[in-house]
Amino acid sequence: MENKKVLIYPYDSGFTPILRHRQFLVGYEIVSLVSPGGWGLKGRDSGDADKSGHTGLNVTADFDEALELCDIVMIVDSEKHLDFQKYIMPKVFTAAEHGKDITVTAQLRDEDLKTISQKCKEAGVGFKYLNYPENHKKFPTITVENEFLYNINTPVVFVLGIGERTSKFEIQLSLREKFLSEGYKVSQIGTRGYCELLGFHSFPEFMFNGTLPETNKIVFFNHLIKKIENDEQPDVIIIGIPGGIMPFNNNLTNRFGILAYEVSQALPSDSAIFSCHYAEYDNNYFKGLSDLVKYRLGFEVGCYNISNVMFDWVNSKQENKNIYTTLDSTYIDEKLNLYSKMEIPVFNVQNTDSAGNMSEHIISKLADYGNAQCI
Repeated sequence: MENKKVLIYPYDSGFTPILRHRQFLVGYEIVSLVSPGGWGLKGRDSGDADKSGHTGLNVTADFDEALELCDIVMIVDSEKHLDFQKYIMPKVFTAAEHGKDITVTAQLRDEDLKTISQKCKEAGVGFKYLNYPENHKKFPTITVENEFLYNINTPVVFVLGIGERTSKFEIQLSLREKFLSEGYKVSQIGTRGYCELLGFHSFPEFMFNGTLPETNKIVFFNHLIKKIENDEQPDVIIIGIPGGIMPFNNNLTNRFGILAYEVSQALPSDSAIFSCHYAEYDNNYFKGLSDLVKYRLGFEVGCYNISNVMFDWVNSKQENKNIYTTLDSTYIDEKLNLYSKMEIPVFNVQNTDSAGNMSEHIISKLADYGNAQCI
């Protein structure tokens, strides 16, 4: 079957990890990346969005021209804010009126979902909403006396970070690519709500459900992993954990690290990759982080990653929201030399060689633990 030609809108660094691993988009060919003109990407290589090297695909700001080249318009999440009603919904309507199928991976309000669904029906085009699958949405409450956890017998790798925008999704895709290329059978839960598009499981929506008891979420997550283990019989399970591990301060809560704690209680980790924002760290910082993870979450950090995104503490405190600055990824390569003698290695996933070394290190750690006969 011929691949469907896809237009991505609105393109920025939020989509770049998928672009770098687009071989996982089975059945799709990305032919156009459209970014609003004011975002500074028009005419540039798409890799400039996250400053991690060229991809060979250029960005355009001309949605109407790009529309002629595609079969599907895919509406995606972006790191930059773009008013949905003012900018995105009109693009969806235009695409539908031109006979293009619509796929949405960005999270929609119920009313917007209904509007788009109705428009596509009227225009006679296909519509897919891929932000969290339906089968993760309804779970009965478990009473305390009926709570229990299964043993997970497959090696488990956690990917977590100090907060958002620490290249966690890039790490997850890089690990997946390496393990699959080495012949391992991989089961995986990713940090985004549309990972089924890439051939693995999304982080389950019930973990964000405010009506479920927190203890139930731990049990449900454990049972979900056990079901995946039984159904897929993997050699390794990779789990990406959204959010951070603790609040930055009283106003920048970083989800309080609740998800990381709950996942750590649901099942053990055999190895873990911990990703940090860029900063001028010394070796004591990483030692402190290792101890924090060990005693708060109960597992050892296998290696660290430093992202090319710096958390802007001054402006974040002043504006009471998370603000980031993106650095050229080659700058991280220069800094890694400072940590070359650390007992726990530090990598840069934006560098292809370093990313490969990170994956090899995790494979070696799992072999040391003796948890996988095939490794």
